[in-house]
Amino acid sequence: MRRIRPVLWWLAPALLALTAVPIAAAPPVVILAGVGIGPVSIGMRAAAVAPTLGLQATPKLSGNSVVYEYRKVGLTVWARDDQVIRVATSNPFHKTPTGVRPGQIWTDALLSVCRGAALIEEIPRGFEARCPFVGIAFRVADGKVGAISVFRAARK
Repeated sequence: MRRIRPVLWWLAPALLALTAVPIAAAPPVVILAGVGIGPVSIGMRAAAVAPTLGLQATPKLSGNSVVYEYRKVGLTVWARDDQVIRVATSNPFHKTPTGVRPGQIWTDALLSVCRGAALIEEIPRGFEARCPFVGIAFRVADGKVGAISVFRAARK
């Protein structure tokens, strides 16, 4: 009977080398209330968003704003007069410095970011909890944050 021997001994150095090399992870996208989400900030030119993200979007008119949806990265941008006025994310990999992200229980998000004070507005399939003095809003459905929006904070 012929004996079959594994011939994987030559893979050992390659596997060892791969485990020693750190894998570069994508930097986390940070949601900053009143400032922006990742590289998209409130007040930047709307024409600069697509090149910044490396993606294209077809503009849609919504009231007196133009809306750009970048579904590949989970971002929606509202602009007026070529200035970004609001940015929203539904991507669970985007988070605030305190760790609030889409998919989280909404009351935890509200307490962490808004310190409990918010304006509640009913919307189709849920409601929006808006913190105008912080510059952030949470779209809520089924008790969880579906999307987080950032806008310029109101003056106190």
